[in-house]
Amino acid sequence: MALTVTVCGCHTGSEQDSSVLSGIPRAAEDLSSGEAAFDFELKTLGGETRRLSDFRGKVVLLNFWATWCSPCLEEMPALEELQSKFSTDEFVVVSIAVDAEKEIVESYVKEKQLKLVVLHDPTMKSIPKYKVDGFPESIFVDKEGKLLAVSDPISRETSVRILSDRPWANSDYAALVRQLINGGPA
Repeated sequence: MALTVTVCGCHTGSEQDSSVLSGIPRAAEDLSSGEAAFDFELKTLGGETRRLSDFRGKVVLLNFWATWCSPCLEEMPALEELQSKFSTDEFVVVSIAVDAEKEIVESYVKEKQLKLVVLHDPTMKSIPKYKVDGFPESIFVDKEGKLLAVSDPISRETSVRILSDRPWANSDYAALVRQLINGGPA
């Protein structure tokens, strides 16, 4: 049990078997920039059904997280701060909580007074589609609903998937989002 929490709760950087995340099968190939993002259908904490396509015309930062993942909890206020720097007409953080129990997510969101879009995916059905390795993990989607490879301002790595937590409130991330909104290279 402790091994499962370690593998799922963070990125260790070791060469562990990434074909399974807590029993969820993963695809053999990684995500590619420019491919259409999977148009999931998940519920908000209030019970409203939302699809990724509901956000078409905006740059979207998908953030996969769980309340049992301490790096996830550490980055949530920074994601909130990043969102506050932009109009939700042009940029939206869509956080996808994979906790089994919705009440735990609701309690955390209420306690931290988060205003982010929070969707609940208790069966982790979006995990194989986005090839998530662990939590937190983030993915940018462009205004047309396509995956974006970005150069991470901290690691300088260019990838579709941003692994592990990031200091999203850092001005370099706001500059990255501004570039994406303006259609510039990331």
